[in-house]
Amino acid sequence: MPGNVDFTAVITRTLQAHGDEIIDGVSGQNALLWLFKSRGNLKVISGGRTITSPLIYGLNTSFKSYAKYGTVATPDPDIITRSEYGVRIVGGSIVISWLEEAQNAGDREKLLDYGEEKKQESIISMGEAMASQLWTVAPSATDFNSIPQQISDSPSTDTTANVGGIDPATTVVVGSVTRYPWRNATYTTAVTAFNTASAGLTALSQILNDASFGPHGPTVFVTTKAIWQLYDVGQAGNRRYTHADLADAGFQNLDYAGKPVLADELCRASHVYAINTDGIGITVLRRGNFAISPKVQAANQFADNILMYAFGNIVLRDRRTQGVVTNITG
Repeated sequence: MPGNVDFTAVITRTLQAHGDEIIDGVSGQNALLWLFKSRGNLKVISGGRTITSPLIYGLNTSFKSYAKYGTVATPDPDIITRSEYGVRIVGGSIVISWLEEAQNAGDREKLLDYGEEKKQESIISMGEAMASQLWTVAPSATDFNSIPQQISDSPSTDTTANVGGIDPATTVVVGSVTRYPWRNATYTTAVTAFNTASAGLTALSQILNDASFGPHGPTVFVTTKAIWQLYDVGQAGNRRYTHADLADAGFQNLDYAGKPVLADELCRASHVYAINTDGIGITVLRRGNFAISPKVQAANQFADNILMYAFGNIVLRDRRTQGVVTNITG
């Protein structure tokens, strides 16, 4: 390769030496990604052909009341299964021009500045790509799963393969109550005037209640900028609360029932998602944890290429504690 060999080595080292900073930067591009990471739900696993997560979907029926010398039932219930997701790839290339290499030859400060520029380029681009993956309504076979796919408008009719291989028709009977542990909650009543007769607040209250079970339930609301603004306007005259950790990270937020309310320009129109960040997150393989490749000389360009990539997927671990309001139109 012509030119200053140390040039691409400096840039490669700059990227590889800042792995944690790159992950922080990528997650810092989007509030939901930031929440996943800050709350321990950007998980790293050693490897595997697929990504799985355990799910307890039934009850051990031996637990009940007994007479003093009653015979204790000893069933061997098959109540633990695993959701399973394919490993997907999100990534891109960082191109280093030989011309710029020649122009900066011999000036270490320029090399370091250029390395920082390339690092920021990769962080911003990867962050935007991951944010887009989060909100794709109909992911392709190569895409990560998405929030609209996993927290569905119509969970009873979802294709099993799209939601971790678990049949949404699976039921659990507790006393006289039949539960569907692999269906998220939905609120489909049309909200045509968010701030009239508290219609918007009624929708938020109902979806939070429907998706909450004891201490488990949604931890954040994410919606469009337009709906977020309607909620903001509706708080006029009331004391506004925000969440300091999100605000300190640069994300504008409001509060509803102790949960942050966030706006995302990529969120599906007319929707509010009530997301339990403890029950859904991103899992990546250790060797694909927003990794940086060695430089490779381009075959048909006067340039070297470095690749940044993530091997993983969005993984749903608890579906019934997720919810979505589907029809806010004004």
